[in-house]
Amino acid sequence: MYPHIIEACSANPKGEWNEKDLEILLEEAMAIFPHRRVIFVLDALDECHAFGSEVLCAITKVYRKAPWCKVLVTSRPKGGMPREEDVTELNLDKEPGLEADIKLFIADRVNLLMKARPFFAPLKSEIAKRLNERAEGMFLLVEHIHRASS
Repeated sequence: MYPHIIEACSANPKGEWNEKDLEILLEEAMAIFPHRRVIFVLDALDECHAFGSEVLCAITKVYRKAPWCKVLVTSRPKGGMPREEDVTELNLDKEPGLEADIKLFIADRVNLLMKARPFFAPLKSEIAKRLNERAEGMFLLVEHIHRASS
């Protein structure tokens, strides 16, 4: 699958994709794994400002042709995005315990940072405080900051 993505991205270096281009790429991916469970993961659809709805429409067309295909899309709620009637939505922002989970994750990453960079020790509580203020439920943001700091 990876060579197909590289080839497709090379053909459209500035991201000038349209729904049909993506649909063709996804159908090629399905052909590689005929009748085997395939899971398409599209993370942060809400961050695909210019073409998010096109991506969702292309994926919808492809997975309807292949019942063995499953799709997992993550996104924050956004007006204007198409809603499909056979799609189950789960809003993690409303899940109990999310805030506690992110705080535990932040504490873990701050502790790892302190081990890797002991000279940050005097700033430990301030780092944790600022990460908690800015994370807004985004584990990936915390992980990126941790990796950049380690």
